[in-house]
Amino acid sequence: MKFKALFVTFNIVLIVSFLTIFLLPFFILDGSFMREFWLKNWYFGGIFFGVLAIVNVLFLSQWKMLSCLEREDWPALARYLENRVIVRKRFTNRFVRLYCDSLILLGDFAGIKKLSEVLKTGKPALFASFSPRFAAAAILAGDYDRAHALSSGEVTGMDPAVAEWRAFYAAFSRYLAKRFDDAADALVALASTARDPLIAVLSGYLCDTSMSRNCTDRASAFAQASEEARLRVGAVFTETRWKGYIDEAKADMQIVILGKLITEATAWLFAVPKR
Repeated sequence: MKFKALFVTFNIVLIVSFLTIFLLPFFILDGSFMREFWLKNWYFGGIFFGVLAIVNVLFLSQWKMLSCLEREDWPALARYLENRVIVRKRFTNRFVRLYCDSLILLGDFAGIKKLSEVLKTGKPALFASFSPRFAAAAILAGDYDRAHALSSGEVTGMDPAVAEWRAFYAAFSRYLAKRFDDAADALVALASTARDPLIAVLSGYLCDTSMSRNCTDRASAFAQASEEARLRVGAVFTETRWKGYIDEAKADMQIVILGKLITEATAWLFAVPKR
């Protein structure tokens, strides 16, 4: 829905709801009762108009950003968010996420690098939260060493889910750089124990395919880890449910970046075993 239409519709619904609640009884009950009711409960009207004013102010304060999103004008959105995040240092999760995603869509990897460095010094906790996304962007840019540095450096107070994605990107960046021995231990561990099913499947797929061919001395460990990943995830997900799960996950830009790998890993997960 267009944001302008949504804005108008929202106001109409609120106003009609208010009028219905406060005026409908007038047509059902006598006038004296309604006068007494309004005198005793006048403050409800004040609360309503206060809420309406606050919601409209919040909506209008984000109007420019919403307009850019509606038009899919990523350059304008990036400029707007650069002013909010980099210049004015409004380090909020929502603004940083949108700014990073708009830079990825524009292929502005220098801008993403600048954003990551600003957060690392100005908001370390937020940098830790977004470090997998920064690592994914570095992989997209072909800078595997930077992806590894972003996903393997020490950070504090990290969410366990973020920690798993960092571990995956640290290993995946070594894999892409053809440093297979450096990636082996982490991919085996993630395939066997990762709580995130997507990380388990991606790691299991890599173990069963490229890693087993490039580190033949550890073939048995790769085979065991990949089978564990397939069994663990396969016990929870049907093919239909898995595809629905992936479709929902694609709301995250880093999942979109991994699209080809996810497609291959999905085919591997539900492949009929050869007899």
